[in-house]
Amino acid sequence: MNIKRNITFALKTGSAISRHGKWPLLVGFLIIDIFSVFSQAVCPFGDKLAEQLQSLVKNNAPELIYIQPSKGIYETCEDLWFKAYLLDAQYFTPSLLSKTLYLQLIHEDTWKIVWQEKYPVENGFSQGHVFLPDSLPEGNYLLEGFSQYSFLANGEEMKAVRRVEIKKQVKPQALIDLAAKSQTETKYPIQFTTFPEGGHLVSGIPGKLAFKAINVKGLSVDAAGTLLEDAVPLVKFKSTHAGMGSLVFTPEAGKQYSIRLSDPDTVIYLPKVMPEGITLQLTGRKKDYLEFLVLQSPSLPQRSICLRAQVRGGWFTAWQRPL
Repeated sequence: MNIKRNITFALKTGSAISRHGKWPLLVGFLIIDIFSVFSQAVCPFGDKLAEQLQSLVKNNAPELIYIQPSKGIYETCEDLWFKAYLLDAQYFTPSLLSKTLYLQLIHEDTWKIVWQEKYPVENGFSQGHVFLPDSLPEGNYLLEGFSQYSFLANGEEMKAVRRVEIKKQVKPQALIDLAAKSQTETKYPIQFTTFPEGGHLVSGIPGKLAFKAINVKGLSVDAAGTLLEDAVPLVKFKSTHAGMGSLVFTPEAGKQYSIRLSDPDTVIYLPKVMPEGITLQLTGRKKDYLEFLVLQSPSLPQRSICLRAQVRGGWFTAWQRPL
């Protein structure tokens, strides 16, 4: 029998006070770390990783920039209108750091900068337009934006980039029968990605396997199929929303697991099952807390589990429990 431990902790919902005022706080990423230690008093590995995560937050750029052009295809001799949002990289609220947005247009084939300008930023927002002269050759261009605080501390990687296409003349396209298109969408090859809950499939421990299906255009598509164990059908499944879904099964070490999709007829092999380990599963979602279940292989020794949750670089909660 597996050794089990049920751990619950509260995640408050609603608004939160940030250093820029009161804004709705949307929890985008919840990092939950489990550390196995034999000491009941301290959690040294958890503290060490927490310090590393905090160091990453400090080294990352404090601002994120999102550029939104008015459309994706432009003709020469017209204006490219845009909006830019400068956000606090940790809280995703409008940033008050920068007062100037730097914008440039680069030809994607030659990497030549064909235009540069700067625009004022007010309360984290900026907008304006770029005139596209007739001298610009047709092709794909990159609209790049940056500020004083949007670069990484250890490099010059550009994050705010949008691709636009420039033509001498945009010709109208024939209307597409959307109904017929939706019926044939899944006939094309799809990308089917699996996500074992907790990161790995562990032998003898029931686990949830989530999946997502998209087509070659990056759009979600419905998916259905069968989970196979050594080529023997085990569980049937289908997506429930936007090409996403999940299935639950108990893997066994030494067996080969694969997924056969119904349409198109494709076989995807799952990662190798871990012979032993510890898993973290989300078992309940309530208004004020999430409930997690920690399961351990029976062959592993008894130990204490340190569970630490961080949201956007900020420490949220931590517990240590015997397992």
